[in-house]
Amino acid sequence: MRIIYCYNPTVNILEARHSLVRKAKDAGIVNAERKAHYIFEHYTGLALEDIYLYGDEYQLKPWKYAQMIRAVNRLVNGTPVQLILGYTHFYDHVFLCKKGVLIPRPETETLVDTAISEIDKRGEALRILDLFTGSGIIAISIAKARPMHEYFAADLSRKAINLAKRNAEIIGASIEFRAGDMFSPFKPGGDGFDIITANPPYIASRELKGLPLDVRSGDPKEALDGGRDGLMFHKRLAREAGKWINPGGCLIVEMGFDQRNPVKAVFKPKKLKIFKDLWRKDRVYIARY
Repeated sequence: MRIIYCYNPTVNILEARHSLVRKAKDAGIVNAERKAHYIFEHYTGLALEDIYLYGDEYQLKPWKYAQMIRAVNRLVNGTPVQLILGYTHFYDHVFLCKKGVLIPRPETETLVDTAISEIDKRGEALRILDLFTGSGIIAISIAKARPMHEYFAADLSRKAINLAKRNAEIIGASIEFRAGDMFSPFKPGGDGFDIITANPPYIASRELKGLPLDVRSGDPKEALDGGRDGLMFHKRLAREAGKWINPGGCLIVEMGFDQRNPVKAVFKPKKLKIFKDLWRKDRVYIARY
């Protein structure tokens, strides 16, 4: 009679994390260690300090380790870590992410900071509109930080609007969402705004093929493509925004780090104020009306 011995091996948490990081680095993933750790933390609930605190005392079951390996394999194959996990952190909140909707980036926090600073300079109740709202990160972050105002948000994509509504519901922000191309969901002459924020597509069409694989596979093209020169929506904002901004109001827009001079030319003779992001790159401009 043949006897088969079964055993249930475990995996040390330090070894598990190192293997995930190594796999991501070997594949040439940008910010490999950070992304691998996001996966590790998601599946284990352990922060980086917990790993070294528990050390060899904490063992992972093989099925749990297998889940993490599958997740890293998806990362290596081009799936953004935000879509693997289904969420991302932005401005102290957790936002749901979904394929087909622009994935939030940390540099956009500069736009939120700038908008909040503008709100704080004014004492009265304001009407604030966020265009190209995507998953709603800008409008929701501002509304949570300064709730005593009236907020609106719009996007051409109904998938984006539905996700933004869900994020607003979970986070607890009061915003009126409308689907449509830029200002089309609003009534001319009836809907005026004191502050308009926007994170439009601003990558030149010819540059899309050179973007990292996870950007090309994770973000919808229409949320990235700013036309031949990347300025298509900046030009539209320059032409149209003034009709919708109340006297004394402003337009606050995210731009590409190399678009300072082209954007200034688009808005000329209006003078713009430029703000840098955390990496000291030009990222946001304000046009006053």
